[in-house]
Amino acid sequence: MLRSTLSRIFSFPVMLASIVSFWVYVGAGYSVWDADIWWHLRMAEYLIANGAMPRVDIFSYTTNAHPWMNHEWLSEIPFFLAWKADGLMGIYLTFVFILIVIMLGIFYYAARECGNMKAAFIVTCFSLFLTVVSFGPRTILFGYIFLLILLLILSRFRSTGDAPLWVLPPLYCIWINTHGSWLFGMIMIGIFIVSGLVEGSWGRIDAVRWTPAQLRRLIVATAASLAALFVNPFTYELVFYPFNLAFVQKLNIAYVDEWASVDFNDPRGKVVFILLAGIILGSLFSRYRWKLHELLLAAFALYAGLKHIRFLFLAAILLAPLLSKMLGE
Repeated sequence: MLRSTLSRIFSFPVMLASIVSFWVYVGAGYSVWDADIWWHLRMAEYLIANGAMPRVDIFSYTTNAHPWMNHEWLSEIPFFLAWKADGLMGIYLTFVFILIVIMLGIFYYAARECGNMKAAFIVTCFSLFLTVVSFGPRTILFGYIFLLILLLILSRFRSTGDAPLWVLPPLYCIWINTHGSWLFGMIMIGIFIVSGLVEGSWGRIDAVRWTPAQLRRLIVATAASLAALFVNPFTYELVFYPFNLAFVQKLNIAYVDEWASVDFNDPRGKVVFILLAGIILGSLFSRYRWKLHELLLAAFALYAGLKHIRFLFLAAILLAPLLSKMLGE
């Protein structure tokens, strides 16, 4: 019994996971550098002290009393509790722990999809260069955890026809109160549904049609998830917030660095170029046959990541299984 337990603890997968965790710790540095964290801490403090959220801007001098909602209120609470418990060190340990959970999730997701632990490990380590764009006490990190959970469920349902789809409505109920990245999750569901509406092979692309029962289950889970989005303190206003950000808050997107497009002249851009070259070369020289949903996920990942550098983290999550499969070939 003891020997079996020790063999699991000191196994090869655990060793690789430990290396990934170590590199996350190194990449995180030793500071709490994200300027937005102070705003999040103040809003969480106000919520806990008053038991309610402000509906207007109460802290700004120039826009005081202007209608406003705290669309990330739930994700602020863990950081505030960490701050109360151990100050800056508490915040630091919290976001490093979240990052380790995400990177281990990417490692597990890639390994499960490709069946090659070494290939998944190499791709996960490379993904660190893309995900470092959001290394810090960022509320969006919670959204990436939820995205990984969603992708694991959808990929299992796509491959086996059976998965706990009942998890999706409560997942979205928490997600929308945490971060606006829930919209990416809905796009993922849409890609999986659409890719299963056709069947056939086109060159090296294959598509398998959903069975009527599978499609029915997926649509019911999606409808329930959409309804769950409205379980929030701001009802429909919070649901429409991501669209407001994209189409109304244009100055916010135009003048914030992380909303800029990838610059291939800087080090991050060179890493992205290597990623693109890897996908192209893998498509040309490997024997890998694309599934339709993988092609659509890769296209969306590249569009989002190249359009806005803050979504290179998203691209790393979506592309990790595909790159692992190509490397495994």
